Amino acid sequence: MPVINLYPILAAAVASFVFGALWYSPLLFRKRWCREVEINPIQASATSFRVYTLTFSITLFTAFAFAHVMGPNPAPGLSIPLALLISVAFVSASMGINYQFANRSLALWLIDCGFHVGRFLIMALVISYWPV
Repeated sequence: MPVINLYPILAAAVASFVFGALWYSPLLFRKRWCREVEINPIQASATSFRVYTLTFSITLFTAFAFAHVMGPNPAPGLSIPLALLISVAFVSASMGINYQFANRSLALWLIDCGFHVGRFLIMALVISYWPV
């Protein structure tokens, strides 16, 4: 099994986590997301340390798994299409099934799936352009 550099994986996880903070911030989609999930924006801002810790842990696991799928020193020409394939065909499509049964809105699906597409693209770029 090829050796995978852990530094770009950690950097990709941090970049993805920061992207999520921006994506769900008042600057972008917090107001609409809160309305769609029927949460008060003040309540959403008071998310616990446990939630953020678990979220980062899952993000780190995702970056690690994604790096292994891409292999060592992946070229952007491989990693970007792979990020789109995984985030759209697997993540977004699977979420679409769940959102239909949970009677969630199209707007919420677009916000949440847009985040996952963005975070996979960010992880692909960070890992691909990390100096060897």
